[in-house]
Parts: sequence; C-alpha cells; structure tokens
Amino acid sequence: MRMVIKIMKILKEINLKTIAIFFLIVGIIGWIVFPMFSFSWLELPISEPQGIDINSSGYIFCGSGFYERVQMYNDHGKFIRGFSTDIGKGRGSLFTFRVENNQLHIHIFNTLIRKEGSVDREIVYSLDGNLIEIKDIPSQNYVGYDVNNQKTDTSGRQYIFKGFLFPRVIKIEGGTHTVLVSTPIYLWFFQCPFPAFAFFFISLFVIVFLKYKASRSYANKWSPIKDDYFYNKHNGKMAKCFFLLVLFGILGAIVLGLLLTIGLSLSRELVLWGFVSFSVAGFLLILLAVFSVVFQAIILRKRYPVLWKKGEDRKISLIDRRDAQAELRKLNDPYLRKLSKQGLWGGVFLLLVWGVVFLMVAVGALIFEIPFFIKIMDYFK
Repeated sequence: MRMVIKIMKILKEINLKTIAIFFLIVGIIGWIVFPMFSFSWLELPISEPQGIDINSSGYIFCGSGFYERVQMYNDHGKFIRGFSTDIGKGRGSLFTFRVENNQLHIHIFNTLIRKEGSVDREIVYSLDGNLIEIKDIPSQNYVGYDVNNQKTDTSGRQYIFKGFLFPRVIKIEGGTHTVLVSTPIYLWFFQCPFPAFAFFFISLFVIVFLKYKASRSYANKWSPIKDDYFYNKHNGKMAKCFFLLVLFGILGAIVLGLLLTIGLSLSRELVLWGFVSFSVAGFLLILLAVFSVVFQAIILRKRYPVLWKKGEDRKISLIDRRDAQAELRKLNDPYLRKLSKQGLWGGVFLLLVWGVVFLMVAVGALIFEIPFFIKIMDYFK
C-alpha cells in the first residue's frame, strides 16, 4: 500500500511538459542518434523491411531500409550483429543483399548518371562482421538481384519479412505460423519513421503549446493593466509568432524529410549539393538580417536619442521603458521603412538566386550532362 502511495505521489509530480520532453528525447534517439552510431553489436529496429536471406546454417539476414543496415539473427531469432551499408561513397537507402559462401554481399545503387555511366558499389563482409572487400562496378556491367521479402530454406520452411508498425519475420512450417524475429518492445519506441517521428513532432508541438500558455499566464500575472501594450502586443504576440513559427517548422521538417528520402533514392550528390548550397544561402541571409538590425539600431539611436535612452535606461521603471520601446516600434520613419523593405527584398533575392543556381547545376549535370556542372557534382561524391 505504501508503495502504491509513493507511485501516486511520483505520478502527481510528473507534469505534461516532463512527459513531452521524455518522448522528444526518445524521438531524437530513434531518428538521429541510432543512424549515426549504428555499431555492429547494437541491435536496431528492423523498420522498412528491405529483403531477407537465410544461409545453410539457419542464420537469418534482414535488411532495414530506414537504418540502412543488414541485421543477422540465429535460427531462434536472437540478434547476432549488424552490417552497415553506408561505408565511404555510396548510400544505403537503395540496396539489396545476398549470402553466398559464408559471405554477405551488399549491393548499393548509385543512380547519378554521367557520360561514363552510373556506378554501383558492392560491399562484402564475412559472417563474423569483418569487412572483406569494397568494389565499384559500372551499373551496365553488374548483374544485380532484387529485393525479396520471402525466402524458402532447403527444408521447405518459408520465411516472410513484413510489417510497417511491427516489422517481423514469420516462419511457416507445416501450416504453423511462428513469429521468429521481431523488434523488441523497448526498441519499438525508437523505431523510425514511426513512431519516433510522431513522438518527436507531437512532443515538440506540446512543448511549444505549453510555452505559449505559460507566456500568456506570465503576461496576465505581471502586467499592471490587462489591456496594455506589453500584454497584447509584446508577450502575447511574440508567443503566437513563436508558436506559428514552430508549427510551420514541423510541417516544413516533414516535407523536407520526404524530399530528402526521394532525393537520396535518386542521387546522393544532388542532396549534398542542395544542402551545402542552401547552407551558404542561409548564412548570407543571417548576415543580411544582422546588418539590418544593426543599421536599424543605429538609425533609432541617432534620430531618436531621447526615446532610445529612455528605452535602455535601467534606472527608470520597467513600465516607462516598455512605453518607450513601444513608441520606437510604432515609429513610421521613412528610413526605417526603406531599410526594412530592402532587407526583405534582399532576402527574397538571395533565395531566388539559390534556387536558380541549384536547379541550373542539377539540370545541367543530370539531364544535359554539361562537363562543368558534372565537375561541381563530383565534389560531393
């Protein structure tokens, strides 16, 4: 009874924000940490089934499309080790594999077309996890093998690898269906794309929503007049903007994730070129924003010294400082309008330039095969 009371006290102290932070961390681990540190001894969820094979000793090999690896299990379904498909050049988002002569052969597709043809990669492991060979083969000279999620062993037992929410290997023998390999329940929570994606974005949404509510409560508590500028414009408006920004950020992250998935299946180099070029454009946008803010501060300080000094003077009351800052924000100064307009159009122009350059290089390299653009792409191989 005492134990139950203690548990109830602990649960009472745990608020919604704590739970949201916990599941946010779970989503980050499953989405970001696991793919970065996929050690051979570490079992990962077998999400997105991408092929199955069985050797003569009964060992089962399952391909995990999202985590870009092949995992090895014994004939009782116990995890043995994992094999990476992302070594050096090449990307494991499109791969097939087979087991031959106690060796694991992983075929990685590279779909970037050049004049000399596309290049595939084959990685060969021993079943002990040792890397034996990495070789690049022109796609037109390579006899590949298809992804097959069904396999029959020499004894006639059938193995089926399937499932989205709960990926598993089912063994069919004599009409009996047995789940031989499945993701452990403690790893299921980290499984990507689902439910780790859902945990991440829903938790982030809940945290931002609670932050928004807390900011409104804070403004209501500390504002001397409920309808003053600080409550309606400063705290409440900023909280709403932050809330909408995060909401659009979540939607943008989902769209970006889909585009990255499609892009990686088409060309790894194209995705890297887009990321690097957009990072440069983003850096220039940040510089533009910093210069805009600095010039606005210089103009305000030079043209409205009394209001500026009053808004920054710590010796006067907080309400007077807020009023001065509110007046500064309400100013209809032509120089400030011009500076703001130029900053906005400068940002739009930078994004347009990035989009044109990105498309020009991508189309020139992938479609028209212009040597100069192909060289640019080759830097990202």
